[in-house]
Amino acid sequence: MGTPKNQYTIETLQIIERKEIEELIPPPYLAERTKCVHGLNNWRAAQGLPPLSPDCPTVSVQPEKGHTQNEKIAREGCTASYLLNSSSKGRVLLQKCQKQTFLTRADKKAITHLVIDDFKDRFGKLTPTELQQRASELGKLFPGEPEDGWYQPTFTKNSAGQKIKLRKQAKGRLYDRNINYREPVDNQNDIQQPSTSGVKPFDVKQIVSKEQESEYQQTKAWFVNNQDEWEEVKQKWKATKTLLFNRWTELFIGIRPVLNAEVTDVDGKHLIALLDDDDISEDTRNLITVSLLAHILPSPHLTCSGKRRWKPSILETRQSVVIHINDLSELNDTLRGFFDRSRERGIETTPFILVHGELKKPTGFLVWNNVVSYKLPNFLKALDICLKIYKAYNIEFPRHSLAVWDLLATFLLDFDPVSDKATISGLCAAIRQKQPSQ
Repeated sequence: MGTPKNQYTIETLQIIERKEIEELIPPPYLAERTKCVHGLNNWRAAQGLPPLSPDCPTVSVQPEKGHTQNEKIAREGCTASYLLNSSSKGRVLLQKCQKQTFLTRADKKAITHLVIDDFKDRFGKLTPTELQQRASELGKLFPGEPEDGWYQPTFTKNSAGQKIKLRKQAKGRLYDRNINYREPVDNQNDIQQPSTSGVKPFDVKQIVSKEQESEYQQTKAWFVNNQDEWEEVKQKWKATKTLLFNRWTELFIGIRPVLNAEVTDVDGKHLIALLDDDDISEDTRNLITVSLLAHILPSPHLTCSGKRRWKPSILETRQSVVIHINDLSELNDTLRGFFDRSRERGIETTPFILVHGELKKPTGFLVWNNVVSYKLPNFLKALDICLKIYKAYNIEFPRHSLAVWDLLATFLLDFDPVSDKATISGLCAAIRQKQPSQ
């Protein structure tokens, strides 16, 4: 039923629909399909989930065109809520959201397809106003997901009703699907925008005093407007390390369920399994957690020198944040290869963390900035210094790991996101909502 090729998981079996089963088990294997549907329905009933929809034809893999169009409904009534509640998959997603507010990439993709595809099959392309209405609806139905992740218009209106241009082109999941979805050729939310550090404000009073928090905010303001010598930079930040280290605990705990749900590649699964190993050190757990961010955050296609297109791999994204070597004898060759590849692509070298020693119990932690390296006592202090070098000297994050660095700076140090604000803010909100009950 679930095969490695199709990558079905327990989660996707909760939202799979009858027509997908028929595509997986086509004729002439109808008896096997019947047994599969029966077993899956029994399992879903035990989980408190609705059964597979029974109204698909027995033989045809695709339902007939117009199957959902026979029900008469006006264009204005074909809302996101209506379409989700009309689908067994949509009802499962709504039910799931009552238990947890975090939506996986698969969840968001399924919601987008349900809201856009059936509407376009009935009425054609959605207008910008309709897209905005759907985004507002989804914001109410799924409050853990920022509304502008669904749709961001090109214009807005001020209190006088005048149009104000926001961007050259609209964007968001609903917009992309509305543009790209094509009807098969064969005959067949009002939510407030989260703050940059997440929906829930971080409660610092249990960890750091109001005076420490105030000092941190003043130091951050100084950081934005001053570039001084390294020794002064270190002094300025010394008093703020408590904030990062305590917020790291929150990130470490809150990101784990997200990683479990989102990481699907073999290397990432291996790293997640290693997190549960009793023999690894705290530095290893922290190193792995930062490395796994590259497995769940987007890495864009880039144009390198010579106008060559480059899609960074997960490993390449990870290595622009942290590089691990087993022994210092590997250092020169590793750095030479890293710098050579960057130079060939026309990518400027930026600060990164280098860890050496056995992965389960590393012994050395360096922050590498051009030809200068700083030795730190543990991984978190290396992360602390590396982030602050970026902000102190106004260095742009590397493009291929921009989302990773952006999340760390936003969550740990309260800086505004410089990349995809909807993605970063949404993930920050999900992390905060994953905290265990006290």
